Amino acid sequence: MDQSSGTGRRPAGTPPSSPVESTPVGADRVVPLTELFESDEPLPGEHAAADPSPAAGSPAGRRRGWTWSVAAAGVLGLVLVLAAAAALDGDPDAAGRPPASPPAKAVPAATPTVLPTVLHEERASRVFGVASSSSSGPVLRTDPTELVVGKAIDPYPRSELQEVVVVLPLAGVRTRCVQAATLQLRVAGVQGTGQVGVYPSAATSLAEGRLPPGGQADAARLLDNRPRGVAVIKSAGVVEIDVSALYRLWAAGTPFPSQGRYVSAGTPLVLVVRPTDLTSGRWRVALRQPPHMQYRLRAGCS
Repeated sequence: MDQSSGTGRRPAGTPPSSPVESTPVGADRVVPLTELFESDEPLPGEHAAADPSPAAGSPAGRRRGWTWSVAAAGVLGLVLVLAAAAALDGDPDAAGRPPASPPAKAVPAATPTVLPTVLHEERASRVFGVASSSSSGPVLRTDPTELVVGKAIDPYPRSELQEVVVVLPLAGVRTRCVQAATLQLRVAGVQGTGQVGVYPSAATSLAEGRLPPGGQADAARLLDNRPRGVAVIKSAGVVEIDVSALYRLWAAGTPFPSQGRYVSAGTPLVLVVRPTDLTSGRWRVALRQPPHMQYRLRAGCS
């Protein structure tokens, strides 16, 4: 058939997708790279094989193998990118962000400052014995040969009470400098078990060796019954009784809580040592002379 009619068969060797008029057989043709990857058409000058699957080693087979290699390389590259991204998510330092601060170390609690103290002792300057009974009033002994604290209280027929009044010098420093005040009793012997209380005395004139205005009847009168020091005595030895709260009120001239009574600041300390209760019972504690007061003072404080 005449070639000019444009309706005959394609000449042999002409690619199916290219018109005969556009590209002569055997002419050079520029093939885009994408066409190599996306098309299975033979290159110019090649004939399509009858077998749709190109034989190994043929140009089409090599082209298809190249296509798969490039695709595999692309997949491998994507996997590596994803792996790197995952690594960056798990490692903040690799992403250019500053490294996380290390956990703060626990700071131990500050140890409270313990100020040094010094001990200062004072002996009793005066000691008095006061004995009372149900048949007679209090009797004051200004120079007792034996100091006794105790009670013998029975419903019948007679009751006795024995007390000791002690006069002690103050610490000689401001009240705020006194950390603790402790009365020391030297016990010579005990009959029974005694519970001894130490109270502030209302007979402050005894500090000067004078009887109170009410005479011997007021020799053991209390200024207040709180604050006080208490000790249970069962055997001989040195007994220490804390009277710090009592001392601070007395030395500062501060009113005591129950009646609001107080003494003038600087008055020597006058204490009454007696049983804590006047209920039925019997016990007796003999003391050696003289009692001591131990002051624990803050160093450098005056």
